[in-house]
Amino acid sequence: MTATSTILPDTRSLEFMIENPKIEVSAHRVCALAGDLIATCRTLCLATAHDDGPWAAPVYYVTGPSGFCFFSSPDSRHIKEALAAKRAAGSIYAESDSWENLRGLQMAGTVAAVRAGPRAAAILTAYLARFPFVKNMAGVSGRMGPADFFNLFRVKLYMFRPETILYMDNGIAFGFRQSISPKDLLP
Repeated sequence: MTATSTILPDTRSLEFMIENPKIEVSAHRVCALAGDLIATCRTLCLATAHDDGPWAAPVYYVTGPSGFCFFSSPDSRHIKEALAAKRAAGSIYAESDSWENLRGLQMAGTVAAVRAGPRAAAILTAYLARFPFVKNMAGVSGRMGPADFFNLFRVKLYMFRPETILYMDNGIAFGFRQSISPKDLLP
């Protein structure tokens, strides 16, 4: 009896992509992959554009209600431009040394300040838990409230709320992109 083997196509190859332009992946699977990416990555690249031209700024984030929460100076270029234009773009992506493993989120949406209150306090608690080095950097060992944090670092809390999200993953297929509803990805 002779063993037979099945040769599976390399879905990341250019030839496969040309011959099979549309690969279907379930929405549930794409949301799970995107959720994993959000949980394991730490930086959102926020992009804006204004009369001075395009601009991009990396910010550390935590997920919040319907968006990505981050701290920034109200005088920073990306905040001024995002608020003036009422539009911004964002990307989150996994570091990779090869194009076959490139995957990330491409997003468009809005940026708004988060008002002080219980929600801001909860976001700050999550932020400090995810980025404990921030308290060390500030030389704070005890509890830090939002007002202390804002005053110490001269920042405000903002939320990037995506309206459009595309998940891209060359590990599925070269050039694979699939739309995700923000409601399905961000509670």
